[in-house]
Amino acid sequence: MILNKRINTDKLFFALVCIVAISLPFSKQVVGITTGLLIILTFLRFNTTEFSGLSRLMFYAIVGFFAMHLVCLVYTDDLVNGLSHIEMKLSMLAFPLIFAFADNKFDKKKIEKVLLFYAISMCLVSLTSLGYAFYRYLYHQHIYKQNIFFFYYSDLVQPFDFSPSYYSMYVSFAALVLLIFILTNYAVLKPSQRALLVLAIVFLTGFNVLMSARMPLIAFFLLFGFILIKRIRVRSMTGYGVLILSVVCLFSFLALNKYTIRRIFTMDKLTYTIDNPDFKAWNAVTIRVAIWKTNSRLIADNWLFGVGRGDADKKILEAYKENRYFYALNERYNLHNQYLQTMLSVGLIGLIFLLMIGWLGLNLAFREGNWYLIAFLILVLLCFITEAVLARLKGVLFFSFFVSLLGFHSCQSYKK
Repeated sequence: MILNKRINTDKLFFALVCIVAISLPFSKQVVGITTGLLIILTFLRFNTTEFSGLSRLMFYAIVGFFAMHLVCLVYTDDLVNGLSHIEMKLSMLAFPLIFAFADNKFDKKKIEKVLLFYAISMCLVSLTSLGYAFYRYLYHQHIYKQNIFFFYYSDLVQPFDFSPSYYSMYVSFAALVLLIFILTNYAVLKPSQRALLVLAIVFLTGFNVLMSARMPLIAFFLLFGFILIKRIRVRSMTGYGVLILSVVCLFSFLALNKYTIRRIFTMDKLTYTIDNPDFKAWNAVTIRVAIWKTNSRLIADNWLFGVGRGDADKKILEAYKENRYFYALNERYNLHNQYLQTMLSVGLIGLIFLLMIGWLGLNLAFREGNWYLIAFLILVLLCFITEAVLARLKGVLFFSFFVSLLGFHSCQSYKK
């Protein structure tokens, strides 16, 4: 009887985790409800076994990062805003607790199933976005007098209210998951399964190119090449074939989308006038350079403890106003750099905890040969340079779920 109950709860736990993975791209409500059920299951069957070493240190780093946001409430003037950010970051406490202490441990096979569910969900969401873009192109193009790129950047992801940078990060990880899966399980996959996986990778890569979000796309191609070089035997005919096909696909995607080439490889200008409020006068690089410059003094004056998460947004806007950076003030931009955003919000200690998560996670991943965790962490750490990923719920959920899923289980089987 006890064994049956265990089997039933194991299946339920796994099903709920899969639902979270599937829902991440399109429904925060489903993710929230499902996470609540997972927390209940965790406390019903709390277990601390098989959780030590780097995984335990990584757990402390994540919880420490969350705790610093709580501590900063003590000296935050805008307590309401501070509490709203704490609420948004609750998953950084929930998912580590769920995956570290639930008595439902995942092996490599289960983890791969969860990741595949996520990748399939991203394929379906991207197909929906592409279908909607075609619909707008066919039936709504006559409405717009200006030139609207239905298949480019933010217009492409309208149905799901996604920032292109965040969506590109989601898509990049999904494509990398499929790439690692096919390379890891190549010998046991049927030819039809390999073909389907390759088709999905090509589709997600093409969709990523259409969105043209610089840092996620650059990080994706760097990781794609790195994984291919590390995981295949280049001396074999198959290895040469995969490399040649990958290079051909890359240049084909870029050739078909001139906007991506222009956006990533060229800049209209690198100079700017700080008090110019016209959005046409700015580009992705000059916006960020101006943001970092106008807030450099604020960060330098509050480097140790930060200004408090509740006050960070207000202080950033005050810096824009003081420096007459009207465009960023009107758009209410955050720092567009997670490392700087963390230091300003919760100080040096919070930044150390964030860096520890990445360092411990990569040490654990390389030691165990966990390429899923390697790809995820490098992708996110690079995206942190140009986006305050953890300033939005979609970024917090993405980061906390996958870093916990991939970091808090015994993954020695990855070496086999």
